[in-house]
This record gives sequence, C-alpha cells and structure tokens, in this order.
Amino acid sequence: MTTMNKWFKSGNLILLGGGIFLLFIFSLIFGFMAQDLQLVTPDYYEQELLYNQRKKAIRNAESIDSLLVLKKLEGVIELSVPPRLALQLKSGSAHFYCPADAKADRVMPLQANGEGKFILSTSGLKNCPYRLKVSLDDGDQKYFKEFYL
Repeated sequence: MTTMNKWFKSGNLILLGGGIFLLFIFSLIFGFMAQDLQLVTPDYYEQELLYNQRKKAIRNAESIDSLLVLKKLEGVIELSVPPRLALQLKSGSAHFYCPADAKADRVMPLQANGEGKFILSTSGLKNCPYRLKVSLDDGDQKYFKEFYL
C-alpha cells in the first residue's frame, strides 16, 4: 500500500471535510463581525419627535374631521377647512403624493384666507392613484390629514 492510499481513507476524508467546514464557518463569522451594521439611524431621536408630532397632528385633524371636506371638480380639487383655521393659518401645504412615482409628486402651499376654501389645480398630474396629504399650522396646533383621490 502506498502512502497516497493511506490519505484517502474514509476517516481522513471526513476529518478533512470537517476542518474545511469549520474554516468556512469561522470565516463567515469574522466577515460578519467586521461589517458595521446599524439597526437605527444616527438621528433616531429627531425622527421619533417628528413621528410623535405627526401623530398629534393627525389626532388634531380627527377632532375637526367633519369640517375638512374635499370635493373633486373638473380639473380642480376644492379643499374646505374651518374658517377660523383658515384665518389663523401660519403655514400649510397640499402634497399630491404618488406612491408609484416620486417624480410625479407635487407640493402646493396653502395661504391664509377668510373663506376656508382652497382650489388646487390637478392639471399636469399623471394618471396615478394620488394621495393628498394636507398639512396645516395655525400657530397653536398642527393638523395633518390624508385624502385618497
């Protein structure tokens, strides 16, 4: 029997395969340990504050939900808000959000007026299932409501 045949016995092959397998597993472990994986963003505190503000704005909008009315007309959308809120409006926006295409999004500012009616043009919008995200701020409280168009 030659020395080459001694190496190819089944016990030796099993030990050799086990050793190669262990080397593979350890190389995976060390490779994964070398990667820097962050499960949270560095500014998680600011994002949590913004999230809580958005939840509060949604609750505020729910309190006046029956007074926030959206009407679809030919080529425009009419948004009605309570006149008191429309007079005291410090800032506001209407965000046409298209989930399928970020380039099709459009944001329109809302200016204070005494009537509480805002006319939003839909010309130039793509044929997409838009969501209208309305944000209002009267200085004291913020309001946020989504409408599905």
